[in-house]
Amino acid sequence: MVAEKEVESHKISVVRVRIGIVFFILWWLPVYLTVPTIAALFGEQDNHQAIVTITIIIITVQTVIGIIGVLLLGKELTHILVKVRYRKLPITLWRIIITGDTDVDPSFLKKPKVKKEKSES
Repeated sequence: MVAEKEVESHKISVVRVRIGIVFFILWWLPVYLTVPTIAALFGEQDNHQAIVTITIIIITVQTVIGIIGVLLLGKELTHILVKVRYRKLPITLWRIIITGDTDVDPSFLKKPKVKKEKSES
């Protein structure tokens, strides 16, 4: 019950959402294709070990950036998911990214669950 109140009172950070999406997109860009060009800049285009090392470094950095992006975006999405119906999540997320407005349309909100009282027999 305390956790629900904390989630409902949480203000969604537009900056975290936007940074999370940028980092996630950077994670999926094929940056490793630039390895031959980077190796040529260092004069190591014929050195196979240098190309492998540069590839490993790029993939590692890219993966770390992607994980950070997923964590930033995931934290904010969980706060949105608690309030908004699943079908309206993409629309809500798109509006938050583009406009920066974190107010949710009341028609997109989940209906409150009605607690059934147990009848004593």
